[in-house]
Amino acid sequence: MSYNIFWHKKRETVFNSDALYDEDGNLIDDTSIVWSDLNITRNLCDMFCWAFDAKYWVTEIEGKTGAEAEPLVLAAIRKMANNKDEAHTYDSPNGFGTYGGALRFLQGLLLECMKYHDMYLEIER
Repeated sequence: MSYNIFWHKKRETVFNSDALYDEDGNLIDDTSIVWSDLNITRNLCDMFCWAFDAKYWVTEIEGKTGAEAEPLVLAAIRKMANNKDEAHTYDSPNGFGTYGGALRFLQGLLLECMKYHDMYLEIER
């Protein structure tokens, strides 16, 4: 199981992906959504919640524009970088989900926030 990232042109499609498709199942406008290459294991949920100071990190940034999410993602990256030892305590015991992978994911997400400043973030889980 993993988290997958999508960027939507319209906020209303973030929580209603059916609005992206016509009655035949065809994408209405191929520029209305961007599928990201970013994905990460859900084993890192606790680490991300800690980094975002949130009960559930997804709710902190999902539905926001890249511009709105950018400072939150940057703050999480800084917290992880400045508290590396503590961050490592959230490494997944089975090895599927580590500090290094989490940090790379958030750095990639930050770059996407900068690129898709006016688009809305969806995190599929």
